[in-house]
Amino acid sequence: MFVPRWTESENLVAFGPETEARYGTGRNYVAYFAFTGPVDPVTGMLINISEIKHRAGKVVDEKFDHKFLNEDNPSFRDLPPTVENIARQLYLEVAPLFSDADAKLAAVHLIETPERSATFYSDDACDANYWFEFSAARETRSPSLSEEENKQLFGKATALHGHNYRARLTFHTDQPAGEAPLARYDKIDNCIHSLRSELDHRHLNRDVEAFKTRPMTTESLRIH
Repeated sequence: MFVPRWTESENLVAFGPETEARYGTGRNYVAYFAFTGPVDPVTGMLINISEIKHRAGKVVDEKFDHKFLNEDNPSFRDLPPTVENIARQLYLEVAPLFSDADAKLAAVHLIETPERSATFYSDDACDANYWFEFSAARETRSPSLSEEENKQLFGKATALHGHNYRARLTFHTDQPAGEAPLARYDKIDNCIHSLRSELDHRHLNRDVEAFKTRPMTTESLRIH
């Protein structure tokens, strides 16, 4: 994972340690093809899933599955096979195969690892998703309410309890950059490290300054 015309340091901040594996790294990708269109009143289907498997599956088998993408797929000779670029290329190759169908390919969602995925849409927009986990204790309550009001609203959740959270950071662009990933490795790594340091194994109501004056709910945690 590297851009030949970039320096080693530029590749490192963009792609992380993976850029040093110049002879490749392996992934078990999972691709989802999302279609939109009218439901056939006779069959009750948007499109026969067998058609998706046949048409999209042929592209996947011939150009992506068990391939060294940098060498075996011409699309990635000069373009790094980031998860965003692979999702985009899958869309570009599969969408025309359904030009004769009422259902149209709306998006390709590609999972690269449990922590990283991307979605490429028919309007050329793209999302990059990064997941991370943390464990924390909390009391579900609002500092603006009395003890009795909190108990009436949140019930037993007002007592101290813990959760194992799985959070997703989603970055969106209407114009994919091509060579560069949607979010640079160094910035994502620093961001997730900072969030984990702040939230992991904490009493959220007491240890996180923002929740001393804000309701401690999952919605508030998401906004934070």
